[in-house]
Amino acid sequence: MTNTMSKVVKRVFALALSMCMLMSFSGCKQETASQNTQPQYYDYLGNIAYDSSISALVCETIEGEEEAGLVYRAVNDLNGIVSLTDATVCLYFYTSLETDTYGVNAGVEDLAEQLDGKVLFVAIDAVANRDISTSYELEALPEFVLIRNGARVSTFEGMNYSSWTMMDVALWLEDNGVVFE
Repeated sequence: MTNTMSKVVKRVFALALSMCMLMSFSGCKQETASQNTQPQYYDYLGNIAYDSSISALVCETIEGEEEAGLVYRAVNDLNGIVSLTDATVCLYFYTSLETDTYGVNAGVEDLAEQLDGKVLFVAIDAVANRDISTSYELEALPEFVLIRNGARVSTFEGMNYSSWTMMDVALWLEDNGVVFE
């Protein structure tokens, strides 16, 4: 097997292992949409939209469903979510121009479910939203930015790792004060 192929196999195996670990903890804990009081950030969200270039990954019960599940809601006002709410926000910058070879999107969804009520994950297509990408001074994609109380706490820069998995992202979140139960 070539060296490149070996690296790909190792990375896929590491990702699969990480995903299994995350999936054992995943599952929406809240049913925010069915509750009378929604988190403050809902004021800045739009309808369910799986094709929006800026989407919040939220757990809620959809009409006709019995259990809460993860949905993508269009973000109408990113600045409002980031600076005007008390939510801890993790911005996930990606590009729709590349396929998700390593399953990062699925890993982000798992983290969003696991950390429901603690961290709001917002997926941003960095190419479609260059102005936002520029303002956050991205170095590479994918990249994660953690924001708390309107201030940037930390950035997970994947380019600083020879290889990384979603478990590394989870550890980065934990190192920055996000509590996993």
